[in-house]
Amino acid sequence: MGIVGIWKDRTDLPDTQTYVRNLRKGTRLERLGIRRALRLMRKYAVSHSLEIPDALIAAAAIRHSAALWTRNRKRYPMPQLTFCNS
Repeated sequence: MGIVGIWKDRTDLPDTQTYVRNLRKGTRLERLGIRRALRLMRKYAVSHSLEIPDALIAAAAIRHSAALWTRNRKRYPMPQLTFCNS
């Protein structure tokens, strides 16, 4: 299973969580906030088609209180995110 994908339903959520946890063991992805990204995936994957890369980006932005610049704000429905004005 690849790390990038859209969840149509929650049936593959446990497999993806296991994949990301195993990936984290040998890398520094913890700094990106894997746990927060997984929480975001559980909350928004089905309702907003949140993908893993977007969850990681959102988790990092939230963790560092960074404003996010994007042209597609629909991908990031998290209320705790702030966006750059462009």
